Amino acid sequence: QTECVRGRFITEKKCGNQLMQDSVHASRVLMNVDCKGIGLTADKTIKINELVAKYVGEVLRSKMYQDREIMEGRMSDNIYGIQVTATEAIDACYIGGIACFANHSCDPNCDVQRW
Repeated sequence: QTECVRGRFITEKKCGNQLMQDSVHASRVLMNVDCKGIGLTADKTIKINELVAKYVGEVLRSKMYQDREIMEGRMSDNIYGIQVTATEAIDACYIGGIACFANHSCDPNCDVQRW
C-alpha cells in the first residue's frame, strides 16, 4: 500500500491513509515467553485492521541475509529477520523495532502487510 505524504498533496486534509506517519498502533508489551525468550504481546484487545507495529531494520538481499546468519552464528531460534519478497529480507538484529519480537504462530492472529 502507499500512504499520502504530508505536505505533498492538495487533498491532504481528506486523506485518511497516513497510518505509518501517525504511528498509531495497538497497545502492546514485551514479555518473557518460556523457552522462547522475549515475545511481543497485546495488553489490550486489538481491533480488526489495527496496526500492531512497524517491522523495521536493514533491507538486504535474501542471499546476503542468509550469509550474515551463517557468518554470525545466528542459525538458532532467536532470529530477528523477516523475508518480505522472494529476493529481499529485513534484518532487525542490530537496527530494528519492537515488531522483531513477534513470534511465529501456527494459528496467527495478525498478518504482515508491505507498505
